[in-house]
Amino acid sequence: GQLSFPISPRFKAACFVSLELLQDSGIPIDQYIRDRFSVRFQLGTATLIATALLAGSTGIPASGASENDGSGLDSNSIGSDDIGALIDAAGVYAEQPKSALAMNFSTLSKLLALRTTSGALVFPHAKNKDTGRYEFLGLPAIILPGLPSVGSSAFGTVVCGDFSRLVLRLGPMSVLGSWEVAGAVESGLFHFRGLWPIQCAVAQDTSTSPLDSPFTALQQGDASPE
Repeated sequence: GQLSFPISPRFKAACFVSLELLQDSGIPIDQYIRDRFSVRFQLGTATLIATALLAGSTGIPASGASENDGSGLDSNSIGSDDIGALIDAAGVYAEQPKSALAMNFSTLSKLLALRTTSGALVFPHAKNKDTGRYEFLGLPAIILPGLPSVGSSAFGTVVCGDFSRLVLRLGPMSVLGSWEVAGAVESGLFHFRGLWPIQCAVAQDTSTSPLDSPFTALQQGDASPE
């Protein structure tokens, strides 16, 4: 497949620690800083993955269900037919071992609360008892916080496709400590700087023209991919 990675793929973080804390904290402060940087970088990774996923997706319009109860249609809401249409549009990419539906927690909650006009839950058994994961129409749900919530002009509230085509390259995270920062020594501060090289992109099929995307995204309202 064809890949296009960002030019400057890395996360950065920095902080200052006082000399007193560095010497008297009672814990290995460098390891604590490394752990905090790691958490921050992981949160940023979710956004990076969502950005790459949406950039590599084609869109289909949502029909939705007004007030989330199955009555009427509203392209700024979401309905069970949207999930079915999304899977159908993904075609062969919805039939691979690593095929899944990606969404954020808010969208997941709306799907779980979706009811028919008679008041019955549309997905009463969405949680797989064996795996503990949520599934919709046979595909597992991946929670990706960086995706948008259901609402007006939202592109990619749910994305369906083959996640083996989402390529994530991670380099080693490094945390460097130094006094050699302007004003640090004079102020009694030690400087920590963290770097984590990371790249993410969608591998598209180069055997087709135009390139065939392995991901299909739900397009609500008048939204369109950026």
